[in-house]
Amino acid sequence: MNIGYDRDTLLGRYGQSGYLLFVSMNIGYDRDTRLGIYGQSGYLLVVSMDTGYDQDTRLVSFGQSGYLLVVLMNIRYDRDTRLGRYGQSGYLLVVSMYTGYDRDTRLGIYGQSGYLLFVSMNIGYDRDTRLCIYGQSGYLLVVSMDTGYDRDTRLGRY
Repeated sequence: MNIGYDRDTLLGRYGQSGYLLFVSMNIGYDRDTRLGIYGQSGYLLVVSMDTGYDQDTRLVSFGQSGYLLVVLMNIRYDRDTRLGRYGQSGYLLVVSMYTGYDRDTRLGIYGQSGYLLFVSMNIGYDRDTRLCIYGQSGYLLVVSMDTGYDRDTRLGRY
């Protein structure tokens, strides 16, 4: 899909055996919001987000076997905000993570300023991988992906 307002919104999906391999989104208003997901065997390996207002907001997740191992956040507003801290300035409000063996891995991000509102990821062994993004400002409203073994990979945009 190629959707733009003075620029393009790119969403690419590459799948194999019903697994999600790569998703790239570019949404912005005079700047870009990028969300990249790299997976192998239906499990999440790397998640990278780059959003900002003259600064960058990065979120990197490294996983193995569908479980979350490391999360690094770098939010720059004359300072850095890292894991376990809450920052304002209209970029990142809340980050919550839940990881467990034989359980789900959930990652929620709540932001304002009209760029990224909500990102939720649910990754589990022999379960589905879901990614939902809710935005405003007339660029991206809803993106939902559901990938699984021997199941379908669906991508909906509203």
